[in-house]
Amino acid sequence: MKNYIPFDATVLPFTRLTSEQFEQYCEWLLIKDKNLNNVHRIKGNGHYQGGLDICANFVKSPRMLAVYECKCWGNLSIQELEKTIKKFKQNDLLPNINKYVIILAQEEVPRNISKKWHEIHQELHALGIESELWTAVTLTTMSQSYPDIVSKFFPMAPESQFYNEWMLRTHFIETLHKALIDPDENN
Repeated sequence: MKNYIPFDATVLPFTRLTSEQFEQYCEWLLIKDKNLNNVHRIKGNGHYQGGLDICANFVKSPRMLAVYECKCWGNLSIQELEKTIKKFKQNDLLPNINKYVIILAQEEVPRNISKKWHEIHQELHALGIESELWTAVTLTTMSQSYPDIVSKFFPMAPESQFYNEWMLRTHFIETLHKALIDPDENN
């Protein structure tokens, strides 16, 4: 659960996104995962979705599901975490779920939430479900290889952290942005 980024790195401000933007960001990031296919957001409100926001199949085990719940909040409370897990365990898809991830927009997880998550992790493990809790730090680390996603949602993100050296030398992102918005089709 702990992720570390260099001390001079910037954690992306995911709490500034709307819930829908946060879900979309997570979906686009998961689409890049070579171990998953059929990654898609589940439309509807929390009750209709059974508490899930994104669903995917594993490439090597297509009948098994990886499911993700996105929480674009500044702070997750123990009560909300317990409510989330209760809703998850009532999901009709539970027998097919092999991996469950709660994705938080917040940077850090308080100690009491970490302790509760450890209990939940053990409980889900006993059910045969791998579980993870991702934070803004996790997402930022995962995002470093995908400047296309970062620039879409965070155009002011520091280039040195999210774009490779070639992109910096060739001014790739600036050129791409100009090409996308320039009305002259020759550019």
